[in-house]
Amino acid sequence: MIPNRTTDQRRKSLDKAATVRKERAIIRKDLKIGLMTFEQMLKLADAGCQAAASMRVKQAIGSMPGYGFAKTQQLMRDLHIADGKRVKGLGVRQRAALLEVFGC
Repeated sequence: MIPNRTTDQRRKSLDKAATVRKERAIIRKDLKIGLMTFEQMLKLADAGCQAAASMRVKQAIGSMPGYGFAKTQQLMRDLHIADGKRVKGLGVRQRAALLEVFGC
């Protein structure tokens, strides 16, 4: 059952979601231009940053320099990472394999 929310509660939820999307876009941009490494992004997620933790792994890999759609899909298949997997849901072996691939 969907909870009944007031207009103010809905507005606050929408503002929070917009903020997280903006933070996620900044993280992806920083990954793309090399200001942030993949390891730093994982540490950010571990530290409690909701934007980094809730980012899909596919988006994070695709944000790395030199990784487009096809290369991202191939890497995810090779490492047995599901399409919908989020950064906070990565297993220990998957994290280690990604760090190895990105030279961290």
